[in-house]
Amino acid sequence: SGGNTTLVVTGPLESLTITPATATRKVGEPQGYTVIGHYVGGATKNLTQVVEYTSSNPEVAQAPNVDGNRGQILAIGVGTATISARDAATGITTTSSADAIVTVTP
Repeated sequence: SGGNTTLVVTGPLESLTITPATATRKVGEPQGYTVIGHYVGGATKNLTQVVEYTSSNPEVAQAPNVDGNRGQILAIGVGTATISARDAATGITTTSSADAIVTVTP
């Protein structure tokens, strides 16, 4: 009995988007991010647990990239940081579309 198999072929990764675009947290609070990969041909895929996150200001927000919870950023100091995500396989980052901004308050 032959079952049918569907093979979905997506084009190469074209861009990444990170949400939320802006967030405000108090010192000590986490902020979760979601990253969606956009592929040639229009397909999308949630890449939140695949990409690597970085913070422009590690004294304000840290990106520990913990497996299983990679999108969680930790607010550790007062100020503003830019959060970006990068797909290691392609080198594509959220910077080309728009990085996220987190503001940390006391």
